[in-house]
Amino acid sequence: MKQLRIFVIPGYQAAPGDHWFPWMERTFGQGDSTVEVLHLPTPQEPMPGPWVETIEAAVHRPDESTVLVCHSLGCIAALRYLDTLAGSWSLHGLILVAGFEERVPELPLLDPFTALPVDAPALARHITHRTVFASDNDPVVPSGLTRALAERLSASLVEVHDAGHFLGSDGYGEFPELGTRLAGILEENPRQENRGSDGALPARVMP
Repeated sequence: MKQLRIFVIPGYQAAPGDHWFPWMERTFGQGDSTVEVLHLPTPQEPMPGPWVETIEAAVHRPDESTVLVCHSLGCIAALRYLDTLAGSWSLHGLILVAGFEERVPELPLLDPFTALPVDAPALARHITHRTVFASDNDPVVPSGLTRALAERLSASLVEVHDAGHFLGSDGYGEFPELGTRLAGILEENPRQENRGSDGALPARVMP
């Protein structure tokens, strides 16, 4: 099996050294996998174009050795990147934490990321493992938006009690629940069979 590449895509106002991102590097950046936490441009005043370009430059074209782990604004940025891909492509795993694809009322600065729709159901057909984490008391992204995203992706939804926005200030210097899910993804050999002519996979949800 090829070495698995894990890309962590931070959110609004976040840097690679924040929250549970360094823990991801320490925990999974060894052995049969590598971890790269992306440094996204102008995180205080983000724009979708430069963010999507940065993700594309790092990931290039995803395949069954690629896993994306995204937080908050990084989730819709990653979906926008995937939405630019043409032809046959596949992604071994997508984990979205406190994500959204609709407008967040309290954060109008982020409206450019949600101004145009993303065809989440079509993207899901190319992604083997899809997991979404939501907090029942998220003060930044309404949990209803995260649950709606999980439904649109036909993803496994993991609802965590009292997790806030999964920030370091919420106690998330480590993220063991995510670690368990990611370990399960990494243990499964990437599947190459049963693809359509466009490289799409049959819709499937990780239990």
